[in-house]
Amino acid sequence: VPPPPRPTRDPATDRRVTALIEQARAGTFRAADLPLADDGFADIANKIFPTRLKGLGPLTGLVAVSRRERGDDVEHVYEARFGDQMRTAELTVGPGGQIAMFVISQ
Repeated sequence: VPPPPRPTRDPATDRRVTALIEQARAGTFRAADLPLADDGFADIANKIFPTRLKGLGPLTGLVAVSRRERGDDVEHVYEARFGDQMRTAELTVGPGGQIAMFVISQ
């Protein structure tokens, strides 16, 4: 079975995910940056993501893997490349373009 087609490039979302990755690396999320996320998510993210991204070096590639609409939300999944290492970045955008969730996994 062939893999599903990659989503159409969306430069604005690509830039947004790139900026969020750098914000996660710096540990500078504020609750206002993630308005639809669970209470306290920004604080937790600021503790976890800098450690998770430490030592990876600069972001060298970002490829959209999937885009899925779920009710009012749109889920975006990206492969984020840091040199020879890859991570998965997931962004969920809710009504009004507000961020509901952002996660970087190993």
